[in-house]
Amino acid sequence: VLNTADVGVDDNFFDIGGNSLLSMKVFFRITQELNSDQPVSLIFSHPTIRELSIAITRNLLQEEAAASAVSEQRS
Repeated sequence: VLNTADVGVDDNFFDIGGNSLLSMKVFFRITQELNSDQPVSLIFSHPTIRELSIAITRNLLQEEAAASAVSEQRS
């Protein structure tokens, strides 16, 4: 979305040309790829690829734990 291939995992999305509209595009792609609805606000509090991936992974693990707990309750 930034039209550049030179993005490092510790580059701040907003410092290298990102904005709120582009962040929506990023999160549309993330939710499609992961089949998981992640809040776009994550990119504002975690603006690097490294930070964002950690936050999304944490959310996915929490989703899995919650789904597992529901599944166990139904059993």
